[in-house]
Amino acid sequence: MKNIITTIFMVFLTIASFAQMEGEVIYVTTINIHKQLDERGGRRAENMKKMLPKTQQIKQVLYFNETESLFKKFVEEKDVDEADIEENRNVNFMMRMMGGGDEDESYTNHDEGTILQKRDFLGKTFLITGEQEERKWKLTGETKKINGYQCMKAELQIEQPQKKEKKEKKGKEEKKGEEAKKDDRGSRGRGFRKPKNIVAWFTTQIPVSVGPKGFDQLPGLVIQVEIGGQDNLITAETINLKSLEKGTIKKPKGGKEVTQEEYSEIVKEKMKEMRKERRGRGGRGGRGGRH
Repeated sequence: MKNIITTIFMVFLTIASFAQMEGEVIYVTTINIHKQLDERGGRRAENMKKMLPKTQQIKQVLYFNETESLFKKFVEEKDVDEADIEENRNVNFMMRMMGGGDEDESYTNHDEGTILQKRDFLGKTFLITGEQEERKWKLTGETKKINGYQCMKAELQIEQPQKKEKKEKKGKEEKKGEEAKKDDRGSRGRGFRKPKNIVAWFTTQIPVSVGPKGFDQLPGLVIQVEIGGQDNLITAETINLKSLEKGTIKKPKGGKEVTQEEYSEIVKEKMKEMRKERRGRGGRGGRGGRH
């Protein structure tokens, strides 16, 4: 009888701990800047490599409870010197290159399956509304320990739209060849590059389906993410399971509300406009022109 009572008590204790699961995770993203610039290519990328360090680290924090999560930049309380200021400039520059910034936030309501992202783009703030994208993770069965947590490996492939310049460069003569390969590409279809491979390591020791940058929907907290290999690595530095203060997790405010499709179109048009302006300056013999 005593054993039965103990077992029932342990079950209720486990259920209670799952229901009250909340806290914060500080993630460190290590980026190989030079590798990303190499992928962009061109003289401008080579010049930027001379100004930027090979790798850069960015700290972000994930607040979570049983129904919501908020991912944003982590602000450390420390004395600031000139080296910190210069390093912060590099961090901000790299985050802007990756489509991020100091004020960027990503809020997810896991029960409703909705997302609200706050993004700064060229001095303008946008609130991007959307639905949680279904993550079709494949569990590999591999395990390893990361920062003391026993983790399991999951893989995901994300489709990447092909860059317009590359598509145009192929020319019309390749259309027939592309059609012939259509079946071989499976679900990729036309206009897509090779899918980007994502590897996530998660732990069932913390049974919450959350993770950084929207890499979630696994049966445990995501401890580490490899985006296209080790050159873009996100790792949980500290995990603090605790009761969060009221208002810690809240929807971002301030900015123009748009859908993801509308935001993508705004960025696309603005980048096209900026490229046109650069070509115009070069044509007039200004910066970037021939002398």
